[in-house]
Amino acid sequence: MYRQLDAQFTQHHAENPGYTGLHFMAAYELEECWQLLRQSLHSVSYEALAHVPSYADWLSRQDWTPSYCRHRRNLQLIGLNDAEKRWVLKNPSHLFALDALMATYPDALVVQTHRPVETIMASMCSLAQHTTEGWSTKFVGAQIGADAMDTWSRGLERFNAARAKYDSAQFYDVDYHDLIADPLGRVADIYRHFGLTLSDEARQAMTTVHAESQSGARAPKHSYSLADYGLTVEMVKERFAGL
Repeated sequence: MYRQLDAQFTQHHAENPGYTGLHFMAAYELEECWQLLRQSLHSVSYEALAHVPSYADWLSRQDWTPSYCRHRRNLQLIGLNDAEKRWVLKNPSHLFALDALMATYPDALVVQTHRPVETIMASMCSLAQHTTEGWSTKFVGAQIGADAMDTWSRGLERFNAARAKYDSAQFYDVDYHDLIADPLGRVADIYRHFGLTLSDEARQAMTTVHAESQSGARAPKHSYSLADYGLTVEMVKERFAGL
């Protein structure tokens, strides 16, 4: 399986040389946990990468709890040799299912990053375009923009409503620009807020990983424009007002 994935990623990188600067993936690297939820067909990735309004409508009415139960069992299997360690998870789908997440992981600690919505939308649209290029004649340009506005405004609205029901001590807010300016400093803040110990070993490992992410194939190289997707700053700000 590892060799198969490695070959697939190698081929993808060769055919899409600019993609690694958007979202670097490799068989030997960590990845977001989105694939675990896709096993149960409960994942925003489907509607974020195709024009599937009927699926989006169906997903918006689903209880994600069974999917998160499967998610948990998968993590228990993957982590059999590290049962004492805490998982760090990242996946945009969590925006849409905080209740299910908290029901499954009641001791979860949630870090929410904040970035100007016009930047988020341009970035998400660009990522969707580059990921799906050549797949569809429908999911392009302004259609990507319209779908992204619907999807992510709905997700943020749901997350905000759900978050209000839980202990505020389980949440921590981080400004995206502060995180980029001083990633290790913000990580230390997160650990401090949650009363966790940031060991010298962990700090050094994070420093090494961050340095590696700034050069070579991993180096961020992502440019985007709202206009490419039929959107303006005013349209985006109006749609996300109050969220």
